[in-house]
Amino acid sequence: ADKTGYPIDMLELDLDLEADLGIDTVKQAETFAELRERFQIPKEDDLKLKDYPTLKHIVDFVMDKSAMFQGSNKTKETKYIESRPGDGEDVKTVEDNETIGQDDEWIIRRVPVPRPRLETKFFRSTLIDINGSNIVIAKDDTGIWKELAGLLAERNANIMYLEDKLDEKKMEDTVRSWMDQGKEINGVYWLRGLGQEPNLFDMEPKQWDDLVMSRVKSMHRLMKQLYDQAAGKGFFLISGTRTGGLHGYGEAGSLSSIAGGISGFTKAFSKERPNSLCKVVDFEFQADPMSVARNLVEETLKDKDVMEVGYFNDMRWSIELDQQTLASSNQELHLGKETIFLVTGAAGGITSEIVADLAMHSKGIFYLLDKVDEPDPNDPHLQMLEKDRDGLRHILFEEMKTKKERPTPKMIEQKIFGLEREMAALKAIKSVQDSGGKAYFKSVDLLDYSSVASAVKEIKEKSGKVEVIIHAAGVEISRALSEKSSREFDLVLDVKTKGLFNLLKLTRDMGIEAVAVFSSVAGRFGNVGQTDYSAANDLMCKTLSALRRSRPSVSSVAIDWTAWAGIGMASRGSLPRLLEQAGIDLLPPMVGIPQVRKELEAGGSKEVVIARGLGEMLARRDLLGGLDPDLTADYFRKEAGPFLAASEIIGAKCTDEGLEIEFVLDPAMQPFLKDHQVEDGVPYLPGVVGMECLAELSVLLLGGKAARVRNLNFSRPLKFHRKESKRLLIKAKPVFEKGEPVVRAELFSIHKPKKLQVPEKQQLHFTAEFLQQKEEAEKGQKVPKLSGRSKIVGRDQIYKTYFHGPSFQVLEEVKLQKSKAVGSLAREIPPEVNGGGGTRPLLYPRLVELCFQTAGLWEMQEKQLLCLPQRVESASVLDVPPQDEALYALVEARDGDECFDARIVDDSGKVYVDIHGYHTIAIEPTS
Repeated sequence: ADKTGYPIDMLELDLDLEADLGIDTVKQAETFAELRERFQIPKEDDLKLKDYPTLKHIVDFVMDKSAMFQGSNKTKETKYIESRPGDGEDVKTVEDNETIGQDDEWIIRRVPVPRPRLETKFFRSTLIDINGSNIVIAKDDTGIWKELAGLLAERNANIMYLEDKLDEKKMEDTVRSWMDQGKEINGVYWLRGLGQEPNLFDMEPKQWDDLVMSRVKSMHRLMKQLYDQAAGKGFFLISGTRTGGLHGYGEAGSLSSIAGGISGFTKAFSKERPNSLCKVVDFEFQADPMSVARNLVEETLKDKDVMEVGYFNDMRWSIELDQQTLASSNQELHLGKETIFLVTGAAGGITSEIVADLAMHSKGIFYLLDKVDEPDPNDPHLQMLEKDRDGLRHILFEEMKTKKERPTPKMIEQKIFGLEREMAALKAIKSVQDSGGKAYFKSVDLLDYSSVASAVKEIKEKSGKVEVIIHAAGVEISRALSEKSSREFDLVLDVKTKGLFNLLKLTRDMGIEAVAVFSSVAGRFGNVGQTDYSAANDLMCKTLSALRRSRPSVSSVAIDWTAWAGIGMASRGSLPRLLEQAGIDLLPPMVGIPQVRKELEAGGSKEVVIARGLGEMLARRDLLGGLDPDLTADYFRKEAGPFLAASEIIGAKCTDEGLEIEFVLDPAMQPFLKDHQVEDGVPYLPGVVGMECLAELSVLLLGGKAARVRNLNFSRPLKFHRKESKRLLIKAKPVFEKGEPVVRAELFSIHKPKKLQVPEKQQLHFTAEFLQQKEEAEKGQKVPKLSGRSKIVGRDQIYKTYFHGPSFQVLEEVKLQKSKAVGSLAREIPPEVNGGGGTRPLLYPRLVELCFQTAGLWEMQEKQLLCLPQRVESASVLDVPPQDEALYALVEARDGDECFDARIVDDSGKVYVDIHGYHTIAIEPTS
């Protein structure tokens, strides 16, 4: 049961260990070793595993060989006892206030990353109909709107243009005039994010305000007017941005800060209007206007599952979350008593706790900024707040009456809220002082450039510099977009974004080493009632991304917090229960508070989501990831490489991790299986064919470009027992690594015993990483003429030793020397694949096999070992090999004969296939 993963009462004694239960020969050997030890069975050197193929055989083996069962009746019912964890043991539980949060185990740290995504042609229709629709284009200043209008006109769309620089009233009048004409608006292309944005440090406050108004705030004004029309199906909002094609998540950073406001708003709008299609489409700065327009139309018509999509390096990308542990960078930051912190929003409950943690560990110097006045510790109201909140309410009520005011509960609670902020500020000051640090509190209006300038000037005079900025200030007013006034929207947006602009602008020459901003999952995913809050948070994230371009030496972290437990708005009333029902875990303060310090100390530039369960926020909009299975299967039948094209594709889908396809291979149909029967007539999938299948899928995620492979591992042989067909699964996970796409691919067999009512099991066989091909064909050495001492092995002798059938008898002869071997490609080889659509292979598996077999014969000659492939460090196809010319495998042992380098060359020395680090594993000695 331990070896199979199935409960004992579901195992039948006549089940085949490998064919039915998936226990390979290695695990079988381990099982027999454990049985010998447990039941005191002497070791037998001539024991053969194939003589014990079923559970019954193993039971009989134990009964026959163990002295513990001598004299017992074998036919007697054998009783199995299943041990259950916890039987007879005390189970310790952890209460909410115990050790939870004292380590990092509670947190799931997710990092937004760009991930290659298939072209739109593979995806299902969004069901958006452009023909005859009334569509609004908010013009950009680059002229892309003209190209887009032309494409839409070809589809008979009725286009209405929204000019830039319209004030709020003129915009309202323009939209109202459309509606008065009886026009139902079917969609909006918001193109203002496609314009170029100046460097943040080159902008003046007025220029920043104008750009934010034009690109973000005016978006609120328009979509508020169209709110009702966007309720039904068929409406779309497609927003174009130009951060560089990867939404600022590439290594270079974002070309735009303000684009984050557009992105955040769009994501939140989609939550309020879930029937509409909402996307943010990002582009490189140099992108051709017509290609941008075409891609905008394509994104309108295909792939409803993705919301953030980009075009970079001639490839299509999405933004996904990758779980990552915190690791130090080459910009590690030491926080000590000389460290000078500038903290905004210092009167916030969470912020004061985070300041306390930073102060305790650094004993540094803290400049605490907030809009509230510096609190008086002797204020009787503050003292009463700590002791008797209800009593304080009565005191405030009487005081207001004394002043001839008419107190209301709302007015009382506003005063209580103000006192709570003063109390938090007081706590922050005291925590710094108690730790041995220094604290300076200053009342600052972050929206007033001169107010911030005055505070920065004072800091400069006292300390000369600021090393760490923590921007925690913010305002949150949850309200549906239809009810959200312009004043509210602008306030929520500006406190975070204009406040950050003012801080960075005014401290640009003060030696900043790190910047942290407090964002939210609302900025990452969008949220109902938070179009302004989402826009503000995503804009801050893009601002820090843009900071990488202008200040690469400055570390930065944008933290997308989930809702906090016990502190803040989310801890009040029924909201915790509602969040729990939605699958969203509240963040324990003792877990989240130290995370700011840890992220700062690790250094580097990143955006991180700090949460655990995120429930519906992570839900996909389509079970198949938007993929059209019929279109995908048709592609593989006609256009994929020959091996997947010759298989039967039975499933395909996009997932959070990437792309998956399920297919069937039949040994009765394919020569590469018929001719690769290693033992007892059981076909094995050749490792080189497994490598090719992985490549044929992975290349789709590399923009259709030829692939090179690295870190190829032959983890486990893939056998076709009873010569039956087998279901296989390839998972291809694309990632962005050091400026280029990498696809991590895995090949599994799908296993389900016929006699058991149990879930399917996936067994891993091959893994590899694929990158775009970069090398070009090269001229290498001529085919070496080995000395007279070399040994020549001919074809007949080779395939008396090797098990390969005709289609994999690739060697004509091999010349062997002390550290080298030259294998000649056979002159006539039958096709290795039946069908395949006539396409060329990507990695030419039979040429790779030529290298493997040549190396294998060298090992037989020099080591007297029969070896099988284990792994390959890297392999590339540099040019299309000719079909009618002589080709040779040049193989050389390296690293103390532990592995090989190999090349496929022609008579002129031109290299077609280049393999580095081919490692083998011995299976038995040769005689």
